[in-house]
Amino acid sequence: MGGLTKEVTRIADGFEGALAVVAAHGPQIAQASQSRAKILVPVNGTEVSRRAVEIAHIVARWNDARVTALYVTSGRQDSQRKRPRRGSATRRNEEAVLKEVTELADRYGAKVRTAMRVDVAAEDAILKEARRGKYDPWGDATPR
Repeated sequence: MGGLTKEVTRIADGFEGALAVVAAHGPQIAQASQSRAKILVPVNGTEVSRRAVEIAHIVARWNDARVTALYVTSGRQDSQRKRPRRGSATRRNEEAVLKEVTELADRYGAKVRTAMRVDVAAEDAILKEARRGKYDPWGDATPR
């Protein structure tokens, strides 16, 4: 299939940390231009997560797509009531992460929706949101 173009390679070489390159081929290109694309990006407040959000916003802006930033958190168990309990420091951190996502969207001129899932495994929450939101408009690319 070949490698990346010289320009993409140059940009990638100058980027520290995780990097994702998304490429559409064949009918995907036509389908992408006919429908409003949606991008799902899990967030957790780490530097890698922040970079992923920035990349999602850049891609969204250039493709008139909408980003959904999904924050998954687990509460602590209250031993007497057997119900999850979340501390105010945790809640403030969650809100700060989602606020930063929104501010980044404003900076990049992208559209964003934030969502939070509580007391579920991150991988389960991400897969459920991906299926529910139909984030893959070109077919079922969900891992099995």
